[in-house]
Amino acid sequence: MTWPPQAGYQHPQLMRPPTPPPRPREIGLVKGLLYTTMALCLCGDAAAIYSLTQELTTLGVVVTVVTTYFAIQSFATPAPLERGARRAWVWTLSSALAGLLSGVPAIATGLAWLEPRPYVLPIGLVWTILYATMFSALITRPVREWIFT
Repeated sequence: MTWPPQAGYQHPQLMRPPTPPPRPREIGLVKGLLYTTMALCLCGDAAAIYSLTQELTTLGVVVTVVTTYFAIQSFATPAPLERGARRAWVWTLSSALAGLLSGVPAIATGLAWLEPRPYVLPIGLVWTILYATMFSALITRPVREWIFT
């Protein structure tokens, strides 16, 4: 008798873990947008803190708190998001929606203050466009499939 038996014999296959799907390119875009928003928020924080030293206003405090939150979020989520952490995706998506919704009053304020403070309108437009781009990149099909598989 010969070994291994010839009839019906197959070599054992090694079990390999399933390979995860490749990372979508939109994640790199979101990561770059997060770093850009972090830089802009830190500049906004500096300007808001400077204006608070000149005159303490409620709007100045709100702007400082909001830009600090968005700067912390933009600093904390790129690495976990790149690894595919679902919590980072949810946090970034909800922050992108909040940033998008907060851009609308910034644009309205910029239109109302066009004469005395013409810089508010471009800031509101850039803010809204950044967060709209981030939101639309996060809800694409490849990103959702990659996060939820």
